[in-house]
Amino acid sequence: PGPANLYDVTPPRGALDAVSRTFHGRDVFAPLAAQLATGVAPAAIGTFLPLEQAVRLPDAGPAWRPDGALAVRVLHVDRFGNCILNVPAEPWRDALAAWGSLAVRLADGTVFPAVLAETYAVLPSRDVLGVLAGSQGHLELALDRDSAARRLGLHPGDALHLVSGETL
Repeated sequence: PGPANLYDVTPPRGALDAVSRTFHGRDVFAPLAAQLATGVAPAAIGTFLPLEQAVRLPDAGPAWRPDGALAVRVLHVDRFGNCILNVPAEPWRDALAAWGSLAVRLADGTVFPAVLAETYAVLPSRDVLGVLAGSQGHLELALDRDSAARRLGLHPGDALHLVSGETL
């Protein structure tokens, strides 16, 4: 992507006294974004830091396990109860399609049959999970006219495994 610079843009001591504890997007990040959008140089807003001081978070993407399962996490649950996973639809959908059959194994070991589906309308029944490429560009778990999150007891951050149905 090119060279990058790192700046500490922590507001000065006392500046956060009037900031809400729950609306940092409005009270901290929006004013910062406005300054940058109007042409204020990052160096005028914060203190330059060497890139070596940057902390890289662990990869939050899906990972293959030694048993052949794909370890994933729930990123978000939408208002319909669909579980958006940390699995980009491409190229993972094709990789899962190669398995032939699919299942979802929860952290407690419970296994649910699943199918890859193109649309919600083709989900076979309320008892079979659909794995779809959702509008957010990630794979998601869905049920026909039901909440996958409620049925499976899933919440954002929960871990699960996508497994080949043939290895169960």
